[in-house]
Amino acid sequence: LSSATLGSGAAGDVALTTGSLTIDGAHSEFLTGLTSAAESGSTGSAGQVSVTTPSSGTIELRNGGKISSEALVGSGGQPGTITIDAGALIVGKDSQVSIENGASTAAPAAIRPTAIDIRARTIELDGGLITAASSGNVNASSIDIDYAQLLRMDSGSVSTSANQGNG
Repeated sequence: LSSATLGSGAAGDVALTTGSLTIDGAHSEFLTGLTSAAESGSTGSAGQVSVTTPSSGTIELRNGGKISSEALVGSGGQPGTITIDAGALIVGKDSQVSIENGASTAAPAAIRPTAIDIRARTIELDGGLITAASSGNVNASSIDIDYAQLLRMDSGSVSTSANQGNG
């Protein structure tokens, strides 16, 4: 599921409420997942991306599955916030939850901060990533993780980085 803006309007939000969700990228070169983007040449913002399950539900990303929001190089520079609320979140090898901002704007301080906000009873990173990155002159998004029982990281990582802004 995806939304994108190519002009001055905002991309639509991507919101999914489900019992459980598995996104298997099957190691494809094509995006498999949930995303919203501000494409190159656009001045509009990417939409919000949210996934919600009941407390017994699981969200699993594997083999390159992705939940993301991004502002591409040459865009207005505004990604959306990602919200995940689940019983369990499993991010497998080559998979990720990410906000990427490649924009360089004349007024980087005008870009409102976004976040990856994850709430789950258990979170497992089995070679997967939770990342917020900015390769342009704007700040990277923040990452907020709230877990009740378990956070297990096995060759996985949680990171923020920025080229010219704050990371």
